Amino acid sequence: MIYVDFMNEVLDKLNKRYGCNNWSIKLYREGDTSMDVLELEFIHQTNMKYYGHSKDILDGDFIKMTKDSVGGGILICRFEVKYLYDEFNNKGWNQVFNIVDYNIKGIDKARIGTRNIDNYDEISNLIFVRPLNYEENKESLQGHVYRRIGDIVIALYMRVFEDKDNLTSFKIPKADVDKWGISEDQALDRAIQNSSVLYPAEIYISSGKLVEDVVVNIFVRPFDVEKDILEEMDTLMCTSIKGINGAAVFFYPGLKEKFYRAFGNEDYFVVFTATSEFHLHRCSDYDPGKLLQTLRNSNKQFPEEKLSDIIYRYYGDKNELLPVEQG
Repeated sequence: MIYVDFMNEVLDKLNKRYGCNNWSIKLYREGDTSMDVLELEFIHQTNMKYYGHSKDILDGDFIKMTKDSVGGGILICRFEVKYLYDEFNNKGWNQVFNIVDYNIKGIDKARIGTRNIDNYDEISNLIFVRPLNYEENKESLQGHVYRRIGDIVIALYMRVFEDKDNLTSFKIPKADVDKWGISEDQALDRAIQNSSVLYPAEIYISSGKLVEDVVVNIFVRPFDVEKDILEEMDTLMCTSIKGINGAAVFFYPGLKEKFYRAFGNEDYFVVFTATSEFHLHRCSDYDPGKLLQTLRNSNKQFPEEKLSDIIYRYYGDKNELLPVEQG
C-alpha cells in the first residue's frame, strides 16, 4: 500500500475502531495551518516536539485523537502518520492498533497521576531525568525545571506508564515543583538518583582511535574502579538498561569520579553521541578536533538522536564538566 492510500485508510479504520468510544479523530496534513486558536496551538506543539520549532505551518502529517474526560478536560493523543505507516509495513494493522491502544492507556494513567502532582510524597518515586538538546527544546522548556550544561539539559520528568518496550512521561511544570517544599536542585538530585535505580548504567570497555572504530571487548557491570584501570587508548561507551535516556548516566551519583579514577586520575573528553549513550576518551590520548568531526558526522547521519554539537572535558581536580573551546 502506498503512503497516500494508507493515510486515508488509517483514518477510516481508527474512526471505526475508536469512534464508538467517543474518540474524535482528525487528520492534519503537511502544510496545514488554522485560524482556530486550539488547532494552531496543536500545530505549534507538534512542530516543537518533532521539528524543534513552533511555526504556524505543520511540517508533517499527523492524526489527532481527542475525547472528553470524565470529571472535565480533554484527552489528546497525537500520532505521526509516517511512523504508523512504517509500523504497518513492518507488522500490519495490529501493530498500528497496538500503538494507539498503548498511547490511550498512557494518557489515561497520566490523567490519574497528575491528580497527585502537587504532593511530593506521593510522586517522589516517579520523577526522573531526561537529556535534551537545549537549543532544540528551549521554547518547550520555558516554565519547567532543568539543569543546563553547555548545549544540553537534564530536565525533570514524571513517569506515568512503562512496559518493556515503551515509556510515557511528561515534563513537570515549575509551578508544581514550587509546591513541593523543596528546591529545584533538590528535585533534580532526587530525580537523578531515581534514574540511576530505574535505568542502571551499562558500561563497555573498548579500544579505538575514533568513536566509529570502537569495538566492544569487555562488558563491565558493576564497574569496579579498583580493578578496571584502563589501558592506553582504551575508551568507555556508556548507556543504560534498554538505552533509555542513556546520556543521563554521566550525571548519576559518583560515576564522574569513578571514570576519572579509571583513567588513572587523568582528565577525559565526554562525547554525547546520542540521547541514549556517550563515549569517554582520555585527554592525553585523543585530539578533540577529531572527536568533534566524528560527532558532527554522527549527528548528520542520525539527526533524530542528536543531543549535542559540543565536545566536553571533565576536570577531575575541580569535579567539573566544561565545553571544549574549538579554535
